[in-house]
Amino acid sequence: MTTPTITRKVLTIDAVRHSIKNLQKPYIHEQFLAYLHIRKRGIEQGSMTQIDPKWSEIDQLLRVEGGPPNKPFYRPISSRKKKSAAGYWLNPNIPGSYAASSLRHTSQFMLDSNNEFTLLADHAEQALKAHLRNTPQPAWMFAGYLLRNYSFPPSSATVEDLIDGFCTLFRFDASNAPNNKPSAGTSQRDADFSTLFTVGDEPDIQWFEPLAAAQEQTHVNMNKKDRVHD
Repeated sequence: MTTPTITRKVLTIDAVRHSIKNLQKPYIHEQFLAYLHIRKRGIEQGSMTQIDPKWSEIDQLLRVEGGPPNKPFYRPISSRKKKSAAGYWLNPNIPGSYAASSLRHTSQFMLDSNNEFTLLADHAEQALKAHLRNTPQPAWMFAGYLLRNYSFPPSSATVEDLIDGFCTLFRFDASNAPNNKPSAGTSQRDADFSTLFTVGDEPDIQWFEPLAAAQEQTHVNMNKKDRVHD
C-alpha cells in the first residue's frame, strides 16, 4: 500500500503582495524590526539585559533575489514617505544600520547607559510610542511578508495559522518574563503582542497553497524548532 504524500503549505503570492502593499502605507519606524529581534533574543537568552543580537536572522528575513545591484535586502516599511518603491531596497550592511551606535533618539529605549541592548519592563509600550506612533498595526501584514519563505503544516488554511506562525517565530506565544520561556506550537499570544498588533482586520484572500517540489529547498519548515528558534 502506498503512503500518501502530505504536502506542506506556503503563502500565496497574493498574500505576500497584499502584505507588502499594506506595510508601505502606515508610519512604521525602520528600527521596529530591530526591536522585534532584540525582544525575541532577550526571551531566548532568558534575560532582557545585555541582549546579544543575531543580525543574520534579520538578513534572512529581508533578503530578496532580483533587486538592484548591491541592494540584496527589501524592507517595505518607512518612517517617511518614499518617492518610489526603489527606496525600500537596502545595501548589504544590515548589522551596521541596526547596531547600537546607529540607533537614533527614537530607539534609545532599547539601550542601557553602557550602550548595551536592554529592554525595560514597559518596552512594548515604548516601542508602540516610538516606532508605531501609538497605533497598533495589523499583525497579518508583518507575518505575510516576514514568513514568505516559510512552509507551514498541511492543515494551514487561514490567516490565524499565519499569525500563529509569526507569534512562534518572534516569541509572542507566551509571557516574555525571563524565567518563563515560551513553548513552541502554542497559539496563546502574550500581552506584548496585544500592545503592538491588531487582529480581525485581514483581507479576504487565499492565504495558503500547496508547497511545490521546487520550493522545498527554499522554504524553512515552521515545524523545525532548530530553524525557527535557533
